Amino acid sequence: MCDSKKTKFEIFLGQYVFKSWEDFFSPILGSIFLCSIYLLFESAIEDALNKYWVIKVVKDIQSEGLLIILVGLLLLIHSAYQIHSKNFSIRAFEIFVLVFYTKYRCLDTIWDFHPISYTITFFDALPLFLLLPKIISIVSFYKGFEPNRSTIGIIDPDVPLSATNPKDELNRNRFAEELVTVLKATRPSERALVIGINGAWGSGKTSLQYLIEKSLLTNETKSLFYVINFNPWFYSHSKSLSHAFLTIVRNAIKIDAYVISKSLSRYANTVIKNTESFFFKTQFLSELRSSPSLEEDLALVKARVKNLKKTLLVIIDDLDRLAGEEVIEVLRLVRLVGDFPNTIYVILYDKEYVKRVVNENLNEHNSSIYIDKIIQVEYTIPENNLDYSKQLLLNHLSTAIEKAIPESKRFWSTEEINAVLEIEQFNYFIKHLRDIKRFTNNFLLRYKSIYSEVNFKQFILLELLRYRHPELAVIIFNYKDIFLSQFASNDPFGLPEIDLPNDFWSKVVGQENTRSILKEMAKYRTELRSISDPSFFPNYFTLTLLSNFISEGEFNVNLTSELDGNKMNKYKDWIKDRYSRNMLLYRFRNYESLGSIESFINFVNHLGFVQNEILAMDRVSSGNSSEELPMIFINKYLKLSANEEIDSKTLYAKTSSYVFETGENTSEMLQSVFRSNTSFSVSGNFNGSPLGHGWKEASNRDVNHLNSIFRPQVNNKGGYFMIFDAPFDFRFDFTFESAPVFLRNSRTEIKTFRKEWAFYIKVNAFRGNEYKELFFRLLDQDPTLGKVSDEEFTVGIKPTIIDEWKVFELNLDELFRRTFASDGFTLLSVNGIGVRGNIAFGKFQLY
Repeated sequence: MCDSKKTKFEIFLGQYVFKSWEDFFSPILGSIFLCSIYLLFESAIEDALNKYWVIKVVKDIQSEGLLIILVGLLLLIHSAYQIHSKNFSIRAFEIFVLVFYTKYRCLDTIWDFHPISYTITFFDALPLFLLLPKIISIVSFYKGFEPNRSTIGIIDPDVPLSATNPKDELNRNRFAEELVTVLKATRPSERALVIGINGAWGSGKTSLQYLIEKSLLTNETKSLFYVINFNPWFYSHSKSLSHAFLTIVRNAIKIDAYVISKSLSRYANTVIKNTESFFFKTQFLSELRSSPSLEEDLALVKARVKNLKKTLLVIIDDLDRLAGEEVIEVLRLVRLVGDFPNTIYVILYDKEYVKRVVNENLNEHNSSIYIDKIIQVEYTIPENNLDYSKQLLLNHLSTAIEKAIPESKRFWSTEEINAVLEIEQFNYFIKHLRDIKRFTNNFLLRYKSIYSEVNFKQFILLELLRYRHPELAVIIFNYKDIFLSQFASNDPFGLPEIDLPNDFWSKVVGQENTRSILKEMAKYRTELRSISDPSFFPNYFTLTLLSNFISEGEFNVNLTSELDGNKMNKYKDWIKDRYSRNMLLYRFRNYESLGSIESFINFVNHLGFVQNEILAMDRVSSGNSSEELPMIFINKYLKLSANEEIDSKTLYAKTSSYVFETGENTSEMLQSVFRSNTSFSVSGNFNGSPLGHGWKEASNRDVNHLNSIFRPQVNNKGGYFMIFDAPFDFRFDFTFESAPVFLRNSRTEIKTFRKEWAFYIKVNAFRGNEYKELFFRLLDQDPTLGKVSDEEFTVGIKPTIIDEWKVFELNLDELFRRTFASDGFTLLSVNGIGVRGNIAFGKFQLY
């Protein structure tokens, strides 16, 4: 059918309405029978209906509205039943009821029916009751019917091709059609022709059998063959496979050739009398030669089969599922018991298995020659193309995961699957379509509950190894320490120079194919949730997460809201043992949802609480956890400050305010790491006139006309600096707008051109209720201090010379204690800088 809509209708009709011709004719014949019975007893039935229904029930109906409701309710119940049952065919009694309605509503006037309106009666609800629900339910069900709906879900049952599973993923249909073309041109005469189709386990032999049978269903082919499907596995526990086979052949040709079927029946009974399945392999040949009745029956069958107008075509599958004795019995069946003329056998089998059986049961020196004497023509199912197999696995995996675990999409991608499947040893682990389906099933079962807590690429690789060698996964788990240590080595999982006496080296690393898997896994050791992380290692070897494992979702729920008593208790539980404490550090370290300053401050609040709780523990049990958390904090801060969408100055101000002033869960370790890893840069990459950046002359004189004295320059590293060339009596100041109060160290880079120059550091200080602006003036000479006025000190500092730049390092807390502190002042904050003379100014940092 070329029309897709018509194809859908025919499939629907065949599956749910008329499953066979019997379904079509049976209700018609049944209704004819019921109508015949009714006509025989028509008067008696009419009298009974009058007496017990019309007079006693219908005449006494008081409420027409209630009757309408009851009829409508029955219609709804019947419709719901039809939809639920999915059986829409017309039954015999329903046809009879429609005939009954037509007779007494249209053809006979024996009864007057209770009217609803001028033309409609309650009796008219009868056909509506029968037909309308069917029409509604058929239309409703047909609308949502999908004839080729995919069956892949959590588990792919790995069923062979069939009418309900017609997708030929291996493209074997062309071979099946070509084989049938050969069969149609073949007519064996004196002996049976045996064709073998050799394929390893899982190579798709049963699916190929379906395609061959499907190609034999044309009208032309039906006139040429009796197609007999004999599955010896189904009869493997019967008294005799030969007797079962002969019975099936007899039943297949019985209708067309009754005489031949009787001969086959007698021959089958003679076989069962003369042989037993257990002794068949050793006794049957001698029994055949010594039993005239058996030999005569066989000769008679051969003579009659030879004269059949059609060829016997016997397809035998599942030979490699039989026990050894049964395999031998099937082989001798086709070459001895069933060696009829005008007969073709198509046997699908695994040749290596059959050769092994022949060697073990018949002591044949050359099993291949033995099999070749029985099977005259052999086709070998080819190995799948490597690239095509990879594409099939990619399709199966991606489709199954997306359907079974839709929420896992952010943890994997088809590109990652593709990258993993590029391993050279792919064909060793995945050989055929059955492997693809079974591996997908195994993968899904394990991946479903732990998908967010493993590295996807490493997990696929480990599952490939586990699929082919499940015992090696157990060895890896038992030798965890050796396995994890290899990820840190320069040549992970390389062969050692000397033999090491344990299973990990000899059985796992010692095998080339499995070693290649481990080396591939090592490529992803630095990625998130890597198996090389001891906290995640157990997840790769379990169907569920450990009870003390902290999942990403659980951690995010705890972290992304205000820290309260319940969340504090949760953190306390998580730091009780070493495993969950390390897991908690991992979660803090890899938390990525810091898109705003507010979320970062909340993050620091939670992190600080955990750090303080760990510090309160015994130092031995807490290990290095308390030292790692401050580093996590500062790394997150630096990453966020580099985000172009975040105002770094606001981030700096709010974070410093929290850490040094308002934060409840801060400590000296957080303060120290923040102070030592951040700096306040005034003009680190200064470009343009300072007058546009808040610079002003100290005495507030109008200096716009002096704009030419500021000359921006670029150094040899591409950084900007500013040259100031002004009379010495002019001092230009810059006031910091957001320098945190706790910054007490400074680093200054200047270059001087004349003798007269000055660089000032401005600070705010207080004494009681008095707040004052004070100055330090730098001198490049031996360390010394000199008081210029109540507000100013000169500071002699021997600078470090770097490429003509003078670099001054100052501890402002210490300088203030030596200068203004004796006057009762306390340092509050650094609030600006000032310059005079002819100098180049590059950078000033507070930290």
